Amino acid sequence: MSSNPSDQAPPLAGSSTQGNVSSILIVEDSRTAADLLGLFFESHGFDVAIAYDGEQAVQSTMLRCPQLVIMDLGLPELNGLHASMEIRKHHPDQDIRFVALSGYDDTDTVGKCLEYGFDSHVPKPAEPDQLLKLVRNLLNR
Repeated sequence: MSSNPSDQAPPLAGSSTQGNVSSILIVEDSRTAADLLGLFFESHGFDVAIAYDGEQAVQSTMLRCPQLVIMDLGLPELNGLHASMEIRKHHPDQDIRFVALSGYDDTDTVGKCLEYGFDSHVPKPAEPDQLLKLVRNLLNR
């Protein structure tokens, strides 16, 4: 992870941790895609944080543990599978849901996602409304 402060991905403006707001961490190395996805979920009432690589994702969860992580698999620094393992290792008592959002859609990759404890695998490009429905179902909201 870069030590340059401009490379740090803070929670989106206007996010809140009060009330019954569900928290999501979006991990995607395409900044544009990550930011758009974050704005989409924020507009639907979620508290959103963003990380642009696997190491940032792990560090972000040390500050605030999300209820759900949407994780790209092909990430720099630490791939999505290993980042999910690290996050679970640091939060063994938390029931964090994981969704793989990836361009890798072969049987082996989907199987690996299940082995690593992902709740679902969604191939890119994802339909935002279908992703929203999946997230709501996983969070029971």
